[in-house]
Amino acid sequence: MAVRPTGELTFSALGSNVVMVFDFNAICEIEDEFDMSVSELQDTLQAPRMKMIRSIFRIGLSRHHPDITDRKAGEIIGDIGIQRAAGLIGEAFSAAFPQAEATGTTEARPPASA
Repeated sequence: MAVRPTGELTFSALGSNVVMVFDFNAICEIEDEFDMSVSELQDTLQAPRMKMIRSIFRIGLSRHHPDITDRKAGEIIGDIGIQRAAGLIGEAFSAAFPQAEATGTTEARPPASA
């Protein structure tokens, strides 16, 4: 598993490499899908429904895997395990919202883990 400088996270599942990224479009899609802001989502992710994890996982994969469905995302989660899937979501979110090193402040960040 490797985090690319662009915030992309690559991991292996179902016998191939999979790339997850939460870019601006993915964040907008998450807000649309759940009708809440990323900051509101943080509270919800403290005790998420499995369907929510699967949808967020799918959205994170959709930039590099545009034909991904919720069902296929669920198969990937089944292959790697729910704990690892939640950890990958957290890692990819962290990569999407890095700390501002120069000022020592933190930019607005979604949850570190799902």
